[in-house]
Amino acid sequence: MEKESESLKERDTNTNINQDNINNKNINLNQYNNFNNRNANKRLLSSKIFSVIIALAVITLLVLSGPAEAFVLELTIPNSSLFKGDKISFTASVKINSNEILNISHFVLKLTGSGSNIVNCEFKVDGTIISGCTGISIVRISSADYGYGYGYNYGYNSGYDYGHGYGYGYGYGFNNGILKYNITLNTSGYSIGVYKTSIGFLIGENEFEQAGGDLTIKTKPGPISGGNRKNCDFAEGESVLGKIVRGENGILFVEQGVFGNIPRGTNKLNINIPSKITKTGKGSITSIRNGEKFTYDFKITKIVEDNTFAYFYAEGYYKVGKVKKTKLNVVFTLDKRTSILSFSSDKVSLESILVVYGGKDCKLTK
Repeated sequence: MEKESESLKERDTNTNINQDNINNKNINLNQYNNFNNRNANKRLLSSKIFSVIIALAVITLLVLSGPAEAFVLELTIPNSSLFKGDKISFTASVKINSNEILNISHFVLKLTGSGSNIVNCEFKVDGTIISGCTGISIVRISSADYGYGYGYNYGYNSGYDYGHGYGYGYGYGFNNGILKYNITLNTSGYSIGVYKTSIGFLIGENEFEQAGGDLTIKTKPGPISGGNRKNCDFAEGESVLGKIVRGENGILFVEQGVFGNIPRGTNKLNINIPSKITKTGKGSITSIRNGEKFTYDFKITKIVEDNTFAYFYAEGYYKVGKVKKTKLNVVFTLDKRTSILSFSSDKVSLESILVVYGGKDCKLTK
């Protein structure tokens, strides 16, 4: 009996040990499962964060590569200054990048002068004039493909919208090429002055516009009073040293506005050029408009010349009416081939004044 009782106790002890082992295994298994669950959750969270980052990157790339890179619009004016009555030719173009579609309805060329001098020249994609193109002729010199594809502003609600009134969609339009136009402007019917230029096109109700350079239309120089024009013109290769230069007409701009030009004003210029480069000369410009007088008195501090051009470096002061004098330093440019003299600055500019000279070989008469 005692042996049987000891056997039962030993069996119970072993049973308890086995039960403890099982419990420990269950605890370890639960800990393992909890660990795996935490790792799985972390991996899922990391995957979601990575997906969000990728989505944001894709959207950013779409925004950055959207309308700004879909096309390149240009207006190229090679000669920005011309005389009234002259003709000038320039080009307008839109380069449509690959995989883009632009459903352009028509183009608009804008020339904006002072006051009511505003031209809105509308023309079709094939170059046919629609309206407002006074003195303007247009010829299309290159074209782009036309077809169906994915592009801007086709009336679809789906797609991307960048807050500028247009979005993506499928439709017909021009793609992968250059629409280019040769534009000829006859200035005979235009007023004297400076014109801002731009070219644009319309897609639906949205207009895209690109500015060009300024275009200046000037008075064509007329005959100067006094002197013998045949004998007193400057000649190419002739030195300006020791000459007395006199000029009339031209266009005088004072603080961004036209002050004097034919027939609204009279500009007169006189310059005494020293006989030696080391000496200084002096000169003046006067103009009268509606009883108001402009004067610019200056001295010539430096002269540089070659066979074709002469440059006079001037320092002085200008005055309009009774206003206090303002300092003005400029560089005159004389084209010996045409006897045209001019200078330009942010305050005062003189365009296309025709000059003659006086000296020992040519005397000017009043």
